[in-house]
Amino acid sequence: MSERRVALVTGCGRRSGIGAAIARRLAADGLAIAVTDIEPAGGRPDSGGDPGEQHWNGIESLIQELRRAGGEAIGILGDVGAEADAGRMAAHAMTELGSVDVLVNNAGRPRRDYLKPCDQLSAADWDRVMGTHARGSFLMARAVIPGMRERGWGRIVNVASVAAKAGGPELTLYAASKAAVMGFSRALAVELGGSGITVNTVCPGRILTSAAIDAGLHHRVGELSKAIPLGRMGTPSEVADLIAYLASDAASYITGQAVNVDGGTLPG
Repeated sequence: MSERRVALVTGCGRRSGIGAAIARRLAADGLAIAVTDIEPAGGRPDSGGDPGEQHWNGIESLIQELRRAGGEAIGILGDVGAEADAGRMAAHAMTELGSVDVLVNNAGRPRRDYLKPCDQLSAADWDRVMGTHARGSFLMARAVIPGMRERGWGRIVNVASVAAKAGGPELTLYAASKAAVMGFSRALAVELGGSGITVNTVCPGRILTSAAIDAGLHHRVGELSKAIPLGRMGTPSEVADLIAYLASDAASYITGQAVNVDGGTLPG
């Protein structure tokens, strides 16, 4: 990489979350990092399943960690689904760090907002989850595209889920919101094809994140792993490794794709 680039990564407040892993990986690659979340602690554990999370102060802890490792990092609080917040967060990153060359839309809603049978979902549930996943991806991308287009280089990576391709019990809302992210990404990739900006989607499967630990999935690793061809759940860093590649110069001929990180559970 010939010059310092800047990445804006949303949804970074959880210690063992995908967002924090992405920030760590991109910082290790030499990018300056702006990390965001909706609240300072990034949402407290629902069940206290991850003991390390109790002493974690959200993006402030992550910023300190990145800086101790020699990286350049700032934190910004806001709701990606709120138009004013999305614009403010992108503008703040550009002002403080000079640009946003890489955008990773990772912010997500907690399971309690969507893990319900379809006939028990409320319209408010629908609006909250769609607001973060679909609307948030749109608002954040819209805010950074002009600068990327002006520089003739940019990477947008949207985090969806294999649930968008496979569905599942009590996942109608979650799957619909992530499918919206995939459709948005594909169309945006075509729209921006001649501008030097690539747009891709990463679809994690069973990943042992803070949220998975909160949900008690760490007690069911053996059971859940039986359905995965590689025989184990994935780690946040494995998702981050793919995103780092898609955010690099090496991925210049890859756009409009929705790539699974699921241990072979689903076909591409």
